[in-house]
Amino acid sequence: MLGIYGESILNHKQKLTTILRYLLSALCILFLFFGNAFAQNSFLDKIKGTLRMEINKVTPVKGKILFISDRIEEGKDSSRKLYLLNQGKLKRLRENVISARWSPDGEYIVCKTVIPYSNYKTITILDKEGSFVREILKTKDTLSYPAFSLDGNKIVFASNMGMHVDLVESLFLINRDGTGLKRILDDSHAGHTLYIGPSPFTPEGQNLIFGWVKGMSLIGKKLHIYSIANGDDPQIIQLTNGVSGEQYPTLSPDGCFIAFLTFNSGDKFNQIYVQEVKSGKIMRVTESNFPKGAMCWSPDGKQICYTGFRQGLPFAYSELFVINVDGSDESLVLPATNVGKVWSTDSYPDWTE
Repeated sequence: MLGIYGESILNHKQKLTTILRYLLSALCILFLFFGNAFAQNSFLDKIKGTLRMEINKVTPVKGKILFISDRIEEGKDSSRKLYLLNQGKLKRLRENVISARWSPDGEYIVCKTVIPYSNYKTITILDKEGSFVREILKTKDTLSYPAFSLDGNKIVFASNMGMHVDLVESLFLINRDGTGLKRILDDSHAGHTLYIGPSPFTPEGQNLIFGWVKGMSLIGKKLHIYSIANGDDPQIIQLTNGVSGEQYPTLSPDGCFIAFLTFNSGDKFNQIYVQEVKSGKIMRVTESNFPKGAMCWSPDGKQICYTGFRQGLPFAYSELFVINVDGSDESLVLPATNVGKVWSTDSYPDWTE
């Protein structure tokens, strides 16, 4: 009996020793990485020194911009909230919102929300003032980037519901009343890092534009832009094939152009590019020397509103910027706020008239 106990204790000691070795190895790697970065003064310090590009001009925008922020207001917490910037006036609409998009007519908002203290996420529809209309889906599975179809009767979103492989997602459609849930892609077309922009359907409603790391493996693969025919037998077409991949693809209102983020040769940080859908011609929009995030088009297709990070790594805060598609007149839409040394992070804009 003592031999059995002795063997058990020995096994536990061996397991503990193995765990400690892994932890020590991880700590060594972190020490070497950060120690080398700080010692050479070529990573964080250099980035912080180049990211303070001053864009102090604030341009009033026409129309209404939705965005997500953790702005801290008096008596409020720092959870993610939905805001509306309407002709320069800011209004908080709803708490615990992760992303939000306008309906094509600007009368409704579809949101991804989280239920506090639970694993549940929902797709919820609000009216244009932010009042609750209905909840159309509730799940513990992943749920990302819901957006309206052109007629406003369906919602497209990304999820791993019913998937047979971990860490991958598919495209889904659901009616705005919560019926008719339909998966668009089967397991053979599963992918990682699936992104759906604010208005993803082409004007005729036949094609859906999205960003995707296609396949079961992430090794050596980049996110690119795809088009999928909206039918029973979807045909997937890859629209881009940049070396660095393309992030946050966003279709213009007329369906003729796609704005996206990517790194080109010589870029220190990602920049906004626009690709003409028919010809494939690519034009650079931004030159600003700081990282960028999700974006949207203005209703007339002449401007792009985007998320910008100006304060180095780790990102202290993010703000919304606007720029003409020809690259001119880059300016702030709304300055970040600072309450008790906590800066706000504004992101995921969507713009309607």
